[in-house]
Amino acid sequence: CGKEELNLAVMRKCLIAGLPVEASFERRIRCGAGICGSCSIEPLGLRVCKDGPIFDGRMIMPMLGADED
Repeated sequence: CGKEELNLAVMRKCLIAGLPVEASFERRIRCGAGICGSCSIEPLGLRVCKDGPIFDGRMIMPMLGADED
């Protein structure tokens, strides 16, 4: 729920604090088989239809920039 940017900011703070995080992503899913790429989470290339929709926070850490602090 809510804007993805806000959710990512909260996840980043939690990961920096050492808290476990799971993230649920919503994307428009066209093929449902991971072929078309419409549900891809960029720049990571994770596909919501095949790899998610729930992701461990450590998988999305590069997207969050949590390693910068």
